[in-house]
Amino acid sequence: CGRKFVAIMGGSCGENLTWFFYEGTLHIEGSGAMTDYDSHNIPWSTCAIENVVISNGVTTIGSCAFWYKSFNEINLPASITEIGAFAFCGCDITTISLPDAITKIGNEAFFDCRNLESVKLPESLTYLGIGVFADCEKLTSVVISEDNLSYSIVNNCIIDKINSKLIMAYGINGSFTIPSGVLVIGEQAFSGCNGLTALTIPMGVTEIEDKAFYKCAELVSVNLPASLTKIGNAAFADCGVLHDIALPSALTYIGDEAFLNCAIQSIIIPDSVENIGDYAFSGCASLSELTLNYGLKKIGINAFANCTALKEVLIPATVTEIHGGAFIGCGALQKVIVTSNSTEIASDAFGEVRDGITFYVLVNSKADTYVYDKGFKFEYIAGGKCGESLTWYILDNIMYINGEGDMYKYEYDNSRDTYCGARSPWQVHFVRETIYTVVIGKGVTSISET
Repeated sequence: CGRKFVAIMGGSCGENLTWFFYEGTLHIEGSGAMTDYDSHNIPWSTCAIENVVISNGVTTIGSCAFWYKSFNEINLPASITEIGAFAFCGCDITTISLPDAITKIGNEAFFDCRNLESVKLPESLTYLGIGVFADCEKLTSVVISEDNLSYSIVNNCIIDKINSKLIMAYGINGSFTIPSGVLVIGEQAFSGCNGLTALTIPMGVTEIEDKAFYKCAELVSVNLPASLTKIGNAAFADCGVLHDIALPSALTYIGDEAFLNCAIQSIIIPDSVENIGDYAFSGCASLSELTLNYGLKKIGINAFANCTALKEVLIPATVTEIHGGAFIGCGALQKVIVTSNSTEIASDAFGEVRDGITFYVLVNSKADTYVYDKGFKFEYIAGGKCGESLTWYILDNIMYINGEGDMYKYEYDNSRDTYCGARSPWQVHFVRETIYTVVIGKGVTSISET
């Protein structure tokens, strides 16, 4: 009959939305919300999209809608109110101006848009998800109306005004100080800030959320404030040259992988920290000096695995659990001192038996059983309790007393030069002669007269 036709791809992408693809352009038409997708079920995933035309009436861009598509420009209609998670993840867009009606942008909506240079956020915006512009390495300009009630821009940082949270930083190079008034540094906030070399976090900041500085490859030094109480999971993970950092005394939480694969050389865990997260310092190959303070209770899985420069570790008496692989792969480790009778040590916590490592343990302690069963070389040290919440031990002629509260009352009769009550445990002759120095922890509130 002489008729010609061209087959095109198309279908439904929402209850009242349809799509078709023709000559490099994706057309989305209709009214209402677009379907949310994941990266495996996007209907136009096989289309080589060069342009996108979205008709006015479409109200949302679905999750993962344009996952890693190569088009470099898109104009969104005025009807759009919401952009779903990962919607433009990995696209080649260089600039985007968002419609005035948008109120919500989902998690990582523009993640890994490595050519994105500028963004204009509308006054109506009330919700920015996690990592919306993470790994947008070329992003240098973000504009938002001063009349926006939820967000503001301060020194290249998007600030959640209601929660005093730094949501995202962009275009940061060299040394940088977090703006004053910030209380929380948000998840993935500095992701993609590969030029950041030195960081100062001011007093008032209490929390660094997960992956806040993840893979900041040039970050060398961080100054943490005394107000900081929490470092989230992977907060500084893979900051491969980070070596200058000190943990504040108020810190209570160190998350999983917090300092994974950093270049830290020395670290003191404050006595306010009870648990060290799994893999928290794993792969810190330069770590040679480690201080675990009294108060610590749990050392997580692989917490210090492959810290190949670490030579000595003292486990305080408050530690009840050393989990699997905690010190595995620490090939230079020579001296492990366990000062508690009740510390549970996972079978693979220190890896396999090898020459050059010696454990110092209390007789009949759980650590004593561990080293005997595993076949590690060990020596006994004197120690035990000297108060309801106090412990003591002697090592290298120094007696250490740690914990909180009062020492037990020990009695001595001067007139007869004999003990008439409970004797201090270190008064045993062979122990007493070995004490040259006494170190008393800051939590001890009283010392027995005798």
